[in-house]
Amino acid sequence: MKNQIFILLTLLPIFSVSQNKTYLGIEIGPKYEIYELEEQSRDISTPPFYYSPILGVTLGQDINSWLTVETGFFYNNYGESYRIRGDIGFGLSNAINAYQIPLRLKPKFRLFENRIVLSPTLGYTFAFNDEFGSDGNGGGFSSIGMSMPGFNDSTRYQDRSNYSLQRTYGLIETGFGVEFNFSPSVTVFSSFNYLRGIKRVVEIDITYKINDDPEETATVYSNGGYYAVAFGVRYAISDFWRD
Repeated sequence: MKNQIFILLTLLPIFSVSQNKTYLGIEIGPKYEIYELEEQSRDISTPPFYYSPILGVTLGQDINSWLTVETGFFYNNYGESYRIRGDIGFGLSNAINAYQIPLRLKPKFRLFENRIVLSPTLGYTFAFNDEFGSDGNGGGFSSIGMSMPGFNDSTRYQDRSNYSLQRTYGLIETGFGVEFNFSPSVTVFSSFNYLRGIKRVVEIDITYKINDDPEETATVYSNGGYYAVAFGVRYAISDFWRD
């Protein structure tokens, strides 16, 4: 009898979780890369910019009625960017390709008889840098051929990018989402997430010259962080084995 009670108590959490939904999802959306200056410069700026979308698949498990655990696999094509004061263009190119595995905790706040769910996100993402061992070079020259207020007569720049700082890296994720349950099995959602890197992943050394000013240098870097807007759909695959 004691052994039977022990087995029952051991399996009870598993049985309770199995009564909740397991879902498979897909999401895609724009992201905005975050680069920073190693030292402040009056000539270089690094506003967040859009380079390419991020996309992936997710696998989630409802622990109970108010908490979900989620993981997945994402492909992230990073870009790199910086702007030179008064230039008519800006430095923009591909940086690294990364494969990301998130682990997310999502509390659920259910509204209107579970039709709408508000879901903050707290998580950690493990990322693999597929460009480790490589670097890049770029440069350019621009001239407007005439004097225009707020623009340089000419701008020259060269840069060298180092992608071999980290083979793997981590990102801390916070965010907020809204889910719309159109049926017991299908959920459409949208979310806004901020991922902050812990270690420097990309470093860009820049040499530039504005008009007849002396040549200057600057360093721009990324910890792998970005803002992301996701749109997606989830399906409760647990319905298959329950049926």
